[in-house]
Formats: sequence, structure tokens, C-alpha cells
Amino acid sequence: MIIGAVTAEQVSRVKEMPKAEEEFHPLQSFSRISGFGWQTSRVFAALRTPYVLKTGTGAGVYGDYVRQALLQAGMTVPQRTGIQGSTYTLVDENGYAVPMAVPGSEYEFHPEEITKEELQETGTILFSGMELAMNEGSELLHLLKGFGGQLVFCPDGRGVLLDKAVLEQLYQLGVMLHLSEEEAWILNGRQSIDLVQAARNLQAKTHAPVVIWLKDGYALYADDTQELTAGIEMSNSRDLSGLGNVQAAAFTAARNAGLNPSQALQFAVTTAAWTAGSDEVVWDENQAEQARDLLRQMILK
Repeated sequence: MIIGAVTAEQVSRVKEMPKAEEEFHPLQSFSRISGFGWQTSRVFAALRTPYVLKTGTGAGVYGDYVRQALLQAGMTVPQRTGIQGSTYTLVDENGYAVPMAVPGSEYEFHPEEITKEELQETGTILFSGMELAMNEGSELLHLLKGFGGQLVFCPDGRGVLLDKAVLEQLYQLGVMLHLSEEEAWILNGRQSIDLVQAARNLQAKTHAPVVIWLKDGYALYADDTQELTAGIEMSNSRDLSGLGNVQAAAFTAARNAGLNPSQALQFAVTTAAWTAGSDEVVWDENQAEQARDLLRQMILK
């Protein structure tokens, strides 16, 4: 099960990020479908791994835009009464992205839309810190506490800004953290420590595996007994948006398919890197087929 928003994103490419109060002149501007729910669900769909996406859309032109994309992908989700928001993202010539979310109804959480039967049939919940940040007073945390399967938590930016008490509750639930280097640093109190120690500190809190991804195509995995690294050469990255979300979904799907942590980590970094070379934040059809083929090959080894 995936709990995460599907968003309308307005992207502007710039030569370099503007400084404070400095105007910017986009080299290119375009719209796309994005968001944690979209990026992760497209991975599971491409790998033909069973999943259910729990999200909703709002009213307005952005809501219509997202609903149409979901319908084309074969999904129908509830429509909220409020307005759908949008995300505005700047991407520089090195692929580094700075998003600014103007949230709307797409981030609402409605527990009644998740049935007991669905929870009983679910082995893993993959969820975004954005949803918790937007719904700290909702029933989302209560639902997670009552779930008996694996929890995979991607801070997804705002998740590292959650109230410390909420973060501690997540740690106590034994969530598997899948986060960026910067997020790991923030959750470690901005201490001057290396990535291995950062992962170890977080793993000691959650007693579950931790994956830290780097924008250069590498990732670090740590659990009770081992530390693993995997990577792939990334050159001429066009857009690094959503790289971590695709990694998290690919890693989760690979583990569910029977790959060991080392294999799953290599599969995740390899396939997630493919999204960095285009304007999209998900695999295209050819890449999806390549991902399926690679997963089959790794399963048969």
C-alpha cells in the first residue's frame, strides 16, 4: 500500500539557482505529473507488483489534470471538495531541483477510505513525510500504529520537520527509513559525522534497515548486521527530482520479489538513475521493460 499525493508540478529550468531576491529567467518551462504517490506507484505498476495507492484529488484545473493522468494509468481515486494545489520546481543545469509546494486537497488523509480488509491483505505500507507533515492531527499516525506489517518511511522533504514527538513515535514503530543524505544529516541533529555513523544512529532508533541515497547515484544500506553500498555512474543528469522516491519503491519491490538487500540496493540505484536523464520523474515504457528484465535476471541468479 502506498500513501502519498499525486501532484501537478510546474517546472522551470534555469542555468543556476537564483539568489535571494534575484529574478530568474527560465530556459524552459513545462508541466508534469509528480508527487510521491505517482513516482512510487508507477514503479510498482511497471514491475507488475501488486499495490494499492491511497490518495485523492482536489477541484480546479490542477485537479482535473491529475485525475486525467490517473485515469489513463487505470486508477480512480476519490475527489476532495477543496482545491488541488501545485508544486513549483526550479531545476538547474546540473539536475539539482528546488521544489516549492503550494498544498491543497491532494494532501488530505481520510482513514475511512482504507478498509480493514485492505490492511489485512497488505504486507507493506510505503508512506511519505509530506502526508504526515500535512496531517499531523489526523488519524494517519493512529493507522500506522495499528498496522502489523512493514512500514517504509520516506521523509520526502518536509518529513524531517515533523514534531520530535511524532518522529520518536515513528522510530518506535520500527519504520524502515529511506532518505537522502541531507535528511539523514538533519535527523542526526546536524552533527559532523560520516554517512555510516548517521545510518547507524538512525538504525539504533528504529531497529530496522536504513537506506541513505546520494544524488551521485550511490546509496548506503545498514541493518543490524551489515553495511552495504551500491551505485551507478551518473553523468549529465538532467533532473534529479524524485530520485529517492523511485529508489525506495524499486528497493521495496525488489525485496518483495525475493532479492537480498545487496541485490535490491543495486537494482534500486541502477533503475532510479534512469529517471535522471529526462524531464519525467518516472520510467518511460522502454525503461519499465528494462527494469522488469533486470529484475528477472537478478531473481534467476
